[in-house]
Amino acid sequence: TGVLDSRMHMYCNHCQAVPSLIGQVIPEPLFDEAGYRRTILEPIARDIRKRDPDGVMQVDFLNARGAIARFDRGSIELRVMDVQEYPGADVAICAAVIAVVRALYQERWGSRERQQSLTTEQLRRILDATISRAESAVIADTEWLGCLGIDRQQVRAGRVWELLLDRLRPDDAALDNLFAPLELILDKGCLATRICAALGNRFSIASIRDVYRDLVDSLQAWQPFHP
Repeated sequence: TGVLDSRMHMYCNHCQAVPSLIGQVIPEPLFDEAGYRRTILEPIARDIRKRDPDGVMQVDFLNARGAIARFDRGSIELRVMDVQEYPGADVAICAAVIAVVRALYQERWGSRERQQSLTTEQLRRILDATISRAESAVIADTEWLGCLGIDRQQVRAGRVWELLLDRLRPDDAALDNLFAPLELILDKGCLATRICAALGNRFSIASIRDVYRDLVDSLQAWQPFHP
């Protein structure tokens, strides 16, 4: 496909019939429920009414942005995290995301006002870059980097995660206990990068089948995939 994250590439374009369902994938900068319903959910309700005259579909469950507010359960649902080769890696990535979100909420690296000043367009450019090149994507948005306490002109996406996790791991027992899969990702790249490394230039059906047999073995053995 020419991109390392084909699922997210397709996800960004799967609501073309009703664009309001997904917006720019990155949610609009809204900070209260009333504004969220007015700016995101009401346009969805209006647009879907043409295709659902009987009102069967519930608006709250039609929103397909990458992060979705679930007001009824006091949570945010993330849809931009890919399933890994075995559950241990999934849980480790969840621990990493939780640690970063907690630090942002605590304003550990910058004020909430600074975080809220980032635009949807800025964040979408970073998302697109990482969809295409994963950990090798170069991020040159100094405002975004500054919100993470990174005082550099540009940094590779993989290095951003390395810097963040180095800071957070010493004070987070859960993250530290689950760190082994993250160490492999930081060292050898994301799962797509490792699959490509295992394939090399062997893009035959037989070679692809062999690599995916190894992925099945990783799942059965509860171990990360090594190229």
